[in-house]
Parts: sequence; structure tokens; C-alpha cells
Amino acid sequence: MNTSRCLSSWSILCLFLVSLLCAPAGWAAPEVEWMADDETLTPSTTLEVRFAREMVGAEQVGIETVEGPLAFTPALAGKFTWLSRRSGVFVPSAAPRMESIFAVTLRAGVKDAAGKAIGGKFRATLRTPVFA
Repeated sequence: MNTSRCLSSWSILCLFLVSLLCAPAGWAAPEVEWMADDETLTPSTTLEVRFAREMVGAEQVGIETVEGPLAFTPALAGKFTWLSRRSGVFVPSAAPRMESIFAVTLRAGVKDAAGKAIGGKFRATLRTPVFA
């Protein structure tokens, strides 16, 4: 893994959200594509989200928010910052509980900048290391 990236060198997880509007006629593309270097969630993990469509206005870029487009079960406290109109990064605010499994989904009601729903049946699983 390239340690010169500005995000965590432990684990950089990328989520690519693909709009059905970009799919060829007659083909039902998944709205969410999961791509991850590692599914381990550590205290230094950051999660990057990239959308196919613009999600926020330019005035929201660089602004931290508590409510981003991702939902975690069990809950995982953290901040979400939009890096551009189509991408952002989630940074946990505390170390996640050891030996746990977290489900990552899209927050209910997520919409793009034009007000169109982003949905789908996206679900990813992250695991924290076993206490040793």
C-alpha cells in the first residue's frame, strides 16, 4: 500500500457509488460498488466515498459534518468531510471496539445535489482485530 497517500496507511477503503442513470438502456447497474484494500477496521482507518454524481454544493466542500452518507451498525462515531462535490472521507472519532463486526450501508434518504435519491442494497462488512 502506498504510504504517501493523505489517508490512513493502515487501511484505505474506497466505496464507489454508481448511478443507474449512467447505465446503458436495459441494463440495471448496481448503485454501489465496494472496493477495499482491506476489510479490517483499526483506530487509524479512514473510509473514502466516491459518487458518480455530484452530491453536495461547492460551499460544503471541506466542511466536517456528523451526518455523512454512510451508516454503521453498530453505531460508529466520527466525522465526514466532503473532499469534492463527489467524494468525501469518514474518520472515526474513537477507536472501534475490538473483536467487532460493523455493517456499512448508505444512510436512509441519501440524495444527490439535484435531490435524486441514491439508494440500492449496498452493504459492506468491516471487522476489528481480535484482542491479543
